[in-house]
Amino acid sequence: MHRNNEKSKIYKIICELKNWLLNSGIQSMDDDFTKGSMRIYYNFKTDSYAFAYSELTGYAITSFLYINEFEPDPLLIERAKLAADYIINLAEKNIYGAIDDRFFYDSKTMRPWLFSFDNGICLNGLVNLYRYTNEKKYLEIAEKIANWLINNMQKPDGSFHAAYDYEKGKIIEDISAWSLHSEPHHAKIAIGLLNLYEITKNSLLKEKALKICDWALKKQQNNGRFPTFQKIENTQVHAHLYAAEALLYTGLKYQNKQYLKSSQKATEWILSLQFQNGAFPRQFIDGKVIPEESIYELIQTLRLWLLHDLFTGYKFENGDLNRAIKRLLQYQCRKGNPKMKNGLYFQMKENEITLPHINGGAPLAAIQVLIIYYQKLFNKFNFDLNLFI
Repeated sequence: MHRNNEKSKIYKIICELKNWLLNSGIQSMDDDFTKGSMRIYYNFKTDSYAFAYSELTGYAITSFLYINEFEPDPLLIERAKLAADYIINLAEKNIYGAIDDRFFYDSKTMRPWLFSFDNGICLNGLVNLYRYTNEKKYLEIAEKIANWLINNMQKPDGSFHAAYDYEKGKIIEDISAWSLHSEPHHAKIAIGLLNLYEITKNSLLKEKALKICDWALKKQQNNGRFPTFQKIENTQVHAHLYAAEALLYTGLKYQNKQYLKSSQKATEWILSLQFQNGAFPRQFIDGKVIPEESIYELIQTLRLWLLHDLFTGYKFENGDLNRAIKRLLQYQCRKGNPKMKNGLYFQMKENEITLPHINGGAPLAAIQVLIIYYQKLFNKFNFDLNLFI
């Protein structure tokens, strides 16, 4: 691809993804309490959404602010505020000041689970919006979420309980699911805690953030892989990459060479497993790569790859960047109604769409990857670490 043509193509896709996020309906504009929330995916076979997802809503705040840094647009700030209002509404209704994870549209019910990880993502979004607006309401809720996390969910060794069921009044521990027990991916909570620490100067936030990073570090294997099912040491790559992201962020913030080396090793491990089509595996089970991909692993690996290159100058031994970018672009839906066209599929097998889903979370992070790559093509780089999605 000729360099100027490549720049034009990437910029066009950035604009298409932004417009899809704002206009497709993936962010609820319904005139009810879900207004501002992000929906997990659009099912184009049933013309429906499954649930409003708080984790994605937290990501959306940061993503909209990041896109606005690239190209200012008042609508992005308006939508970030709507997303924050949804989160604040949930926090104010909950006796713990934390965020419920999802609202199911079919049953019209909220699942009564509070996830540590999801609350960490919402925390970071609120802190970023406070930085932009200086409106105290965002900071106040952020502090409540942070207090719940470090006082109720963090263990003495630095790890986090995965979730709390407030109807049953008990911690959820289920080792059969990577998201339901203490795992290295919880290190990403450190991003929100450290972002808040920079504002409040509450040293306990920094202490607790570094403690989860140190705990995650101990779980990493010599080849760079983070097991995400601790009892059997298999890996959900999506979660492995969360840990690598956290250690990159924290390593850069505090010039911690051990964290940076850990993130580099984690990235090198997944790069060594790149498929011929440019994508990366979703799972590593019983010592073997499972030949299945999704867009999440592709986005996360690309971002780690680019940020290591741009911030540290580290050059990886494995991987083909051009093939990975090409595969990412193949995930864009190019047909259908406005709810799906220009969005991103969740899962593919070569050129076959394996699920009828246009994903709600993928564009929030993919647009960041493409903006970083676009800036790299111009040799102009501007990245605020706190806007790490």
